[in-house]
Parts: sequence; structure tokens; C-alpha cells
Amino acid sequence: MSIDNRKSSSPLSRKPKNIKYYNQKLVLSLLRTCDTMTASEISERISLSVTSVTKILAALQKYKLVKSMGKGSSTEEGGKKPELYALNDTHKYIIAIHSGIGYIDCVLYNLKCDLVNKLSVKYREQANYDTCMEDIAHSAEELLALSDLLKEDIYGVIVGFDGIVDADNGVLLFPIHNTTWGRNLKIIDKLKELMPGFENLHINNGSRLSGYAELLKHPEYADESVTVLISGSYTGGCVLDHGKLIQGANGFVGEFGHITVASAEETEKCACGNSGCFETLVSPKAIQRYAKDTKKDYPNSPLLKEEGKLQYLSIFKASNEGDAFACRIMDKIISYFVLLIRNMILIHNPRVIVLQGIYTQAGDYFLNKLQSEIHSLPFFKIEKEFNLVYSDIGLSQGCFTGGALILADQYFNETEIYEL
Repeated sequence: MSIDNRKSSSPLSRKPKNIKYYNQKLVLSLLRTCDTMTASEISERISLSVTSVTKILAALQKYKLVKSMGKGSSTEEGGKKPELYALNDTHKYIIAIHSGIGYIDCVLYNLKCDLVNKLSVKYREQANYDTCMEDIAHSAEELLALSDLLKEDIYGVIVGFDGIVDADNGVLLFPIHNTTWGRNLKIIDKLKELMPGFENLHINNGSRLSGYAELLKHPEYADESVTVLISGSYTGGCVLDHGKLIQGANGFVGEFGHITVASAEETEKCACGNSGCFETLVSPKAIQRYAKDTKKDYPNSPLLKEEGKLQYLSIFKASNEGDAFACRIMDKIISYFVLLIRNMILIHNPRVIVLQGIYTQAGDYFLNKLQSEIHSLPFFKIEKEFNLVYSDIGLSQGCFTGGALILADQYFNETEIYEL
């Protein structure tokens, strides 16, 4: 969302006190996205006088939200060098944790969502809920010690879990890959007991957090309806409605991998208990299964000269080079993506669909044919078609970055920091 759009649409500008709050928020919003700015540059962007901007910057400096970065360059006409200002991104820190299958990744971010430090630890006993929660709490403590920080330096902690997460109430309803933990787990209550001194604890589904990370590199998505689809060994995603992460009544939104797109006979049983789930039909394991089933029809394919199991990256590459064997495998995968995405269009009607996960490496053959096939039926061919794009977020970064961004957005939207 543009700064100008936020400014013009806000009802806060009607009252003097709220004008001050809103203008301070605008200045910090700009500094969140820029390395340095002068008062004059800020003034031009938000249509405030240089005098007003300078006063706001002085107040924000007093409360350590903004810092001076020295002098900039003079203009071509010469004159006094302008003061440069930047967000004080180390005023507070954020801890983002992912509870994976057998391990915990714990990452420290500054307020600009830059990675500061990280560690990975194995669960001592994956099947035991209590010890796993203790391990999560200990990982946060250990990361603090490694980073030479205190608990009061941390604005908040967010943990991403696999499964159905009621983020609003802090409950893990169903840990799909850790079913021995039980159901309806009050994670936030448990972590509050185990993490005294840490404030502002949150949980969410890891895929939803990964989808939210798109807003960091693409703030323009805050003006759109966006659906993010993450595919790999497991599938998830999220729905972003003009910058808001849609959770659903019970946390099911984004569980795209468990939408049925094939008959039960075509696939193995899914972790959710169903058969025919999208997740089981586009995983690396499924790709290898399709290759095994069809390789007899393409004995001369260069792919079959590779030793060992065919890797999905090799198949992606070969499809872009026109290899018939690889293209047939990709066509089968594309058929399942088409079924899923058409359903997503009918339910959410997004303006942008972002693909995360392993298929961001699939190249032009996959993306172009997928877009073409989706619109091959007249019903889905409309003038204002959606954009289907690959994500530029790293395969293993999204959950942490998205979690950090959620808390950073929360921090900069709190009225307390603007009551100067």
C-alpha cells in the first residue's frame, strides 16, 4: 500500500491528537522501507512541511525510534549538507521460531526484519509434548545468550507450527506431524509458564507466516487480494486480503494441500487421513512416482541416463529444454495445479497468486502452461485475469521472515510508541 493512499484514506486525520499520531506513523513507515532519508525527502513523500517533519524526527530520536546517520551530500548548487535519518532497527528485536519435524529453528530479527542470529536444535523427544515445549522455550533463551541480549530487548516471540492453528486464541488444534502431542493444545498458556520475562507471545501456522512474508518484498500486495501457495514435501499457503492475513474461524484457511483434486485410487493416503489430496500429488515423492510409471515410453530421454533416482530439479530443467519425458511428468503435475487453482479462484478470487516452494525452480514451461491451462475454459477467461508469479523468497526463509514481519507490523501500529 502506498504512503499516499494510507494517508488520504485514514479517518485519523480528523482530530489534532490523531494527526500527530498519524504523521509520526507515516514517517516511521517510510523509514522502515528506506536505508536513510533526509527531512526534505520525507517532507516531499508525505506532503508535510520540512519544519513539521524535523520536529517529528526530533521526537522520534528522543524515544530512540529513529537515529541520525550523519550528513548526506550537498546538492549540485552546494550549500549545507542535509542530516540523514534512519530507523533505529535495533531499538527492539523479534524472535521467530519454527517447530519442524524433529527440530526447532530459532531466528533473531531486528525491526526491519533483517536476520541477526539463528540456531537450530533437535527435539530431545519428538513424541513428548511437554519436553518439546520446554525445548522451544530453551531455544529462545539460548538465542538470547548467543546474541548478548536481555529479555527486555525482545518485543515479541512468534512460533510457527505445522497443522491447524487457532492463532487468535493461541491454540494448536491439530499438530498434523506430531499427533502424539494430542489435540487442542493451549500453546500460548504453556509457553507463558515456560518463558517468564518474555512478552507478547504468538503462534500461527508456519505456511501462513511464510505467505505473509511476501509483503516485505512486495508492499504493493497490501493493495490487492493475494493467495500464496506453498508446495514441496508438504503444501500450505495463506490468503492476504489487502494486507490482512485471513485466519478463518478455526485456522483452516491456507490448508490448500488437503483439497481433494483426484480420486482416492490415484494417490496414497495423506497425513490428514484423506486420499486424493493435492499435497500428495505434487510432492517430490509424487514426481518420482510419475517418472517411474512413464519412463518406459521414453527410453531415449537423456534424463534416463542419470544415475540413481531422478531428481525434480533435473526434470524441471529438462522440461524447459523440451524433453518429452520431462514435459509429460510436468503436464500431469500441472493438471493438479489447475484443478486446485481454479477452486482457489472460485473461493477467494485473488488478484495475485504467488507460488512458493520447490516449484519456484520449475521455470517457464511450468508457469506458462499452468497459466494457459487455468484460463483454457471460457468461464475462467476474463478480461482482468489474475497474475500468477513465482516468489523470490528463499525456500527456508518464509516462515521466520513472515513471523518477524507480523510482529514488526504490530509494533509500529501500537499507539503507545507514538504518544510522545
